Parts: sequence; C-alpha cells; structure tokens
Amino acid sequence: LKLDMFATVLLPTTFNKEALAIPAEAIQRIEGRNVAFVKTGATAFEQKTVQLGRTVQGLAEVLSGMTPGEQVVTKGAFHLKSMVAGEEIGEEH
Repeated sequence: LKLDMFATVLLPTTFNKEALAIPAEAIQRIEGRNVAFVKTGATAFEQKTVQLGRTVQGLAEVLSGMTPGEQVVTKGAFHLKSMVAGEEIGEEH
C-alpha cells in the first residue's frame, strides 16, 4: 500500500456464536427498560422487557425476555411506545 491507499480486510476467525437477535430499531426505552413490542394477534401487541447483549450491523442480541420465532415490531414501534406512555398518564385513545 502507498500513502492515501485503503483496503478492506476480512480476517477469518474460529469464533462462532448462535444468538437470538432482533433489529436494533425494534428496541424502545420505557421507564429505563429496554422493550420490544411482539405481535400477538392481527392488531394486538405485547411489550416485552428484554436484556440486550451486543449490537452488530443493526442487530441487537437478546439475552433474555424473548423466544425464537416471535415477531417484533420495527416500523411503528415508537408509535406503540407513545400509546403506552399516553395510557400511563391517563390519556384516552
């Protein structure tokens, strides 16, 4: 390499870890907790408190609080968070 030249280098490793991961955009903070909204019906959702590990390339590792196969809300998660916050302060929807 010469001055001002760049290269992308991939280093092979033997590290391999299976993990449950969800899009980082699905994570919302409610009262200091990490929460993901899980689809439970056609228009029904449940908030689940999740413990997170590392976030890599837009995916957040879920250490506890969810099981594989659950569908999480990504687009619209902030709207659901707002609805929960409104219920907590006594607003009607």
